[in-house]
Amino acid sequence: MRGFCFKSAVVVLCFFFCPVENVFSGFAQGVNLYLDASDEEWGLIESIFYPSKRSPVSYPSFIHAKRILVLGDGFSIKWNSNAEVFQSYLQSYLGSLPEIYKTDLECPPDLDGSSQRNLHYKRVDHRQVFPFEDGMFDVISMSYGLCLCQCSQNFQKEQSLITPGLKSGVREMTSCGGIDFNTGSFFFFLSEVARVLNSRQPHAVAFLHGPQDTVGEQKVVPIAVQLIPALEQYYSQLSFRLVFLKSSKGPVFQGVYIRVRKF
Repeated sequence: MRGFCFKSAVVVLCFFFCPVENVFSGFAQGVNLYLDASDEEWGLIESIFYPSKRSPVSYPSFIHAKRILVLGDGFSIKWNSNAEVFQSYLQSYLGSLPEIYKTDLECPPDLDGSSQRNLHYKRVDHRQVFPFEDGMFDVISMSYGLCLCQCSQNFQKEQSLITPGLKSGVREMTSCGGIDFNTGSFFFFLSEVARVLNSRQPHAVAFLHGPQDTVGEQKVVPIAVQLIPALEQYYSQLSFRLVFLKSSKGPVFQGVYIRVRKF
């Protein structure tokens, strides 16, 4: 669903002061647990995970960005992925280029650690500590990384081949971005994203996109709701939210949105 259009949809952002069982019932009851995003804010979110559809150049988050991190950007896909799109747009419209870090677990050994102008290539495993300094990035993007689909099934098969003794099905909750969907692993991943986001920059944002399937949504949302209060307590300068789209079938989860808190 890479070309799915969000223009006519209404986006709601979920705050995390509610029990897990109330996350979806709040929509039906109309309680004040959700905030309608402005067109500008949704435009920013969309430009982070799908910049070829929504140009990022008009948003302060990109105008002021010195470094951009694109997680799980893919090295085996045939089309230009987000890092290259960011590079092209920002150079064309702003006349200047931030440092852009394109990462993936499949980064070829000959590219790992190399650079082409402002585009840096790095092998990153989302289950490990990110090889970056605290507060290094002003924008963090991940497209389709929280999805549980065919890509994640392929990842599980690959892991079972290269990891001795790994039983079939042991990674049945691993996303396309290589994230294990259990409480500890997902907390660690979100903590690493928060750690490398520049909380001193008021326009700094991160959007971790996915999933595109009901099964993934049922796995991700309850875990995220449990984790966010602890994350917001530890990273008190950041706001963590779940992004949903309203549809005729009810709210559809789109991803995790992190931004610098406005005090």
